[in-house]
Amino acid sequence: MVQQCIKSLMVIFSLWSAYSVAAGEAHPAKHDVWQRAQSVHREHKTRCADLELFTQQGLALTPAQEKERVQCKRQNKEGAPAAKSVTDKGIWKGYGVTVTRNADQVYVNGKPASLIEKTPQAAVYEQGINQVIFYNSGKVALQTDSRFTGYLK
Repeated sequence: MVQQCIKSLMVIFSLWSAYSVAAGEAHPAKHDVWQRAQSVHREHKTRCADLELFTQQGLALTPAQEKERVQCKRQNKEGAPAAKSVTDKGIWKGYGVTVTRNADQVYVNGKPASLIEKTPQAAVYEQGINQVIFYNSGKVALQTDSRFTGYLK
């Protein structure tokens, strides 16, 4: 009786799998890849280098990312430089503090900082008594105890 139930369940599962493949539903692993590509796209415009990396790794792109990828190809053909990858590291030093930025994670003297404010002009990260402000212009400012200390280089 138990074996017959197991066989019935196996038949039902195989029919369900065949139906989902025929209906065009994604394999669970492909679904996870799709979700990752979408989550990367939610917060900001995906950089050209990252889109190329996603494509090389076989990750599925969202429709908006596909459009961006076409624009990147056009820009590269016209000779415009591609944007830096979010995997590129940035290191700034000054005032006895070393700030490292890798993707959207920031470290102050090796300790992770948390994002406390994001505006169209800048992003502010805090770690202990230090606040680091990343301006879209490329400048990086340091505040200690809520007082402006200076710009990091």
